Order: sequence, then C-alpha cells, then structure tokens
Amino acid sequence: MDDEAEHHQLRGPSPTSVAIAWATTSCALASNRSTSFSAERLDSGIPRPSRGLTQATARRITVPQNTMAYGTIKEVTSDIAEREYGIARTIKTTAVTSCMIIVCPVGTKLLGIHLSIFGETDIFGPADADRVQEILRQHGADLSKVHIFGELDFWGGEIAGYDRLMEVLGHPGTHRQHQRSGTLTITAADLT
Repeated sequence: MDDEAEHHQLRGPSPTSVAIAWATTSCALASNRSTSFSAERLDSGIPRPSRGLTQATARRITVPQNTMAYGTIKEVTSDIAEREYGIARTIKTTAVTSCMIIVCPVGTKLLGIHLSIFGETDIFGPADADRVQEILRQHGADLSKVHIFGELDFWGGEIAGYDRLMEVLGHPGTHRQHQRSGTLTITAADLT
C-alpha cells in the first residue's frame, strides 16, 4: 500500500486528494460536465485547499506528451468561459471556481483571458503561458497594468505553467491580485 492510500485508510483523504477533488468537482459543476464526484460531496465538508496543487498531484494528473495538451485559447465576443478571451469595456466571465482571469487595458477597452487549471487533456503548462503572452502582444495589452482575478489559491508553482505565466505577466504584486469567485464582471475601475 502506498503512503497516500495508507494515509487515506487511516486518517481520511490527504490534502492532495482534497485539492484535486475540489478543483475537479468545481470545474465539472461549473461546466455541467459529468464527474466521479457529486455536488453533495462538494458541499458535504470537503475543505477548500489553501494553496495550489502539490507537485505529487500535478505529476499524477499529467498525461503522456503525445496527447493534445491544454487546448486552444479562443477569442469570443460574449461572456468569457474557460480557455477563452475577449476585448470589451466590461469583462464578464462564466463561473470562476478554480480559474484565473488575466485582465489588461487595451486602448480604451479591457482584454480578459479566462484560464483554467485543467485543459482538454492536461494541466496548464509553459506553452500555454506562451500562448497567453502571444495574445497579450497581439492586442497591444498594457502589461504594466495587468491584474489577476479569480480563485488564486488554486494556482502556484505546482501548476506546470504557473511560473512561466508570472514571468510573462511581469510578476504582478499582490495589490494587483484579487481573490474572487463566481461569475465576474470587471471594469476599468477594478484596475485602479
């Protein structure tokens, strides 16, 4: 029996299992996808993780490199869902459960990118951070005024592309990081 299985059997689920269960269930519920966890389990006392996923969990959920990774980040003109971005005077998102929303001024409008930890078959990686950088450059985003919104406690160095993303964004200080969940509406006033 491995250490985690023994820990689960003797003391209940490990913090790693709790974090992955929370993130998986939250993402699935927000997107109406089926999952092996139920809404009752989510609401029945699973504690919310206080930091990003652990390295052990990230290794366990990584898929083989020959599969399609995170997926595309596509432009939309309506509410921004996971792995989508848009430009408007007001950025509106679908439910934010374990996601991060990057928002930068672009002229008189805002550019918002809705990033999820989990993509189509893999977790957010360095190549995905480079795609974010490409989108920001393509639209002339003002990175000196970048803000991050969302469930930031889920994100950390354990997520493969997190460090690269922070590098791309110029390591925004905590005064430009906003812990929020649910459906977000972000305006220029939120960036001051």
